[in-house]
Amino acid sequence: MTNGVLNDGQGNALAVKLQGALEKLADAETEASMNKLGGFINQVQALRDAGILSTTQSASLLEIVRDVVARATDRLAQAEAQDERDSNSRRNG
Repeated sequence: MTNGVLNDGQGNALAVKLQGALEKLADAETEASMNKLGGFINQVQALRDAGILSTTQSASLLEIVRDVVARATDRLAQAEAQDERDSNSRRNG
C-alpha cells in the first residue's frame, strides 16, 4: 500500500476501512462514513506511533481522509441547499 511499508494485513485493514467509508458516503450515510474514516485515522496514527509509518507516509494517508471529508461536506451542503429550495417551492407553489 505504501511502497511495501505495510504488511498485507495492515494495508488491507486500511483499504477496507476507506472503501467502507466511500461506500457509505455513496449511499448518503454520512455519519456511518465518518465513523469508518475515524477508524482509518486511528489506525494510521497507531501505525505511525508504532514506527511502521513515517510522519510523511501517515500524512499522505490522512490527506485521503481530508479529501473524503471535503467531498462529504460538499455533498451535505448540496443536499441542504436542495432541501431548502424544495421547501421554498412547496411554500410558494
